[in-house]
Amino acid sequence: MAVLDRDHETIPEAYRGVAAAGILLNIEVEDVDAVHAQLVGAGLLKAVAPIRSEDFGQRHFIVAAPDGVLVDVISPIEPAGEFAAHAS
Repeated sequence: MAVLDRDHETIPEAYRGVAAAGILLNIEVEDVDAVHAQLVGAGLLKAVAPIRSEDFGQRHFIVAAPDGVLVDVISPIEPAGEFAAHAS
């Protein structure tokens, strides 16, 4: 995965400078905390939603690419609370 400036030369010319809106790309990784440290902790990207664990069974954070695409970086975890009863 690459997070590029919308005017980067590798983007096809017809798509350069165009901002994306309403897109949330989910990417599942083995260790979301390690990826968070590499990207956010190192100052490469700013999290628009902090790293957190969700009762429905995800640990994740969200960053915004320069073109406005939101990238939700996720690792599955055990569900908790009311969601644990429905886990198989």
